[in-house]
Amino acid sequence: KENEAARWVKVFGFQFQPSELSKLGLIICGSYLLTAKPSESFIIAKICQIFNITDENSARLEKIRFLITATLCFGTVAFVLPENLSTALLMGIIFFCMLFFSGIAHNLLKNLSIFLLIIGVAFILLLTLMPKETTQNWHKEKTPILHRVHTWQNRIKDHVASDEFEYNEKTAQTIHSKIAIARGGITGIGTGKSIERNYLPQIYADFIYAIIVEEMGFIIAVLLMICYFIFYIRMVQLSKIGMEK
Repeated sequence: KENEAARWVKVFGFQFQPSELSKLGLIICGSYLLTAKPSESFIIAKICQIFNITDENSARLEKIRFLITATLCFGTVAFVLPENLSTALLMGIIFFCMLFFSGIAHNLLKNLSIFLLIIGVAFILLLTLMPKETTQNWHKEKTPILHRVHTWQNRIKDHVASDEFEYNEKTAQTIHSKIAIARGGITGIGTGKSIERNYLPQIYADFIYAIIVEEMGFIIAVLLMICYFIFYIRMVQLSKIGMEK
């Protein structure tokens, strides 16, 4: 376990997150279910046979594809959620983007968006209203699934409703990452001159962006985000070209 969460697995001296494999699997399986034709897929052909669908371009088949794919993908997200909220959210966003670019009917996407919005608001309200004494006991006793609720409550408090400065082992990572960003300013303090890298764990992974801002400054940090955005746009363009061919 790493940082009180079972996220990392060590194999032959190397650490990796199994959730990375689930992201790849989500993309492959989701793409397959959303695009395969009955003549190309045994699964889709079986679905057409069960629901007596003869037209492979029918709206009914599209709706069934959507329901099956959404159930499988969001089921995977729900399975990951208790141990790794950030990865679950990222997987959910990936799947939603896949649906959007697959050309699925807009009314299905609209209904899904409303449903997810309701679930998200209810989730945040539940975390806010839940007694902290109860969630602390779950955290101390390592209650399955529920032991992470206390952590989520603290994160909401830190980002939304807290003006208090409390430095301890639980808040150290967040505080040092914010210090790194503040130290960087507009132009940064210089490559290789980071001080907060001595205090932050996983500086080459989880906290790499904070170190980039500290060393290279706000301008380079924004340019890096723009490069990622351009890379994303190019991927979308190439995927559309591939679909047309």
